[in-house]
Amino acid sequence: MFAYLILVCAVVGVAINITAIILIQKKRDRSVFHDLLVILNTSDVGVVTCCALLFSLPEIWQFYAKSIYPHIGQYLLPCMHIAVMMSVYSTILIR
Repeated sequence: MFAYLILVCAVVGVAINITAIILIQKKRDRSVFHDLLVILNTSDVGVVTCCALLFSLPEIWQFYAKSIYPHIGQYLLPCMHIAVMMSVYSTILIR
């Protein structure tokens, strides 16, 4: 059940962040603050996607767990950590 909860949160998180990116990009008078928000939303999409691929899909989908995950699993955790640090640093820059 925990895997399904992660997947639902990941889908909702990706949808909200992509919507925020689209709304910020449509804004006419953008500043550096808006660019940093786009970076923050992009890194959040990366974190949420990596979490779903690492912790949710291997338990839900057996084909993914046996065929795909062994090839990409070793790269997902470092990519997730890079995205988390990008999110932290962009949050610090916004302040």
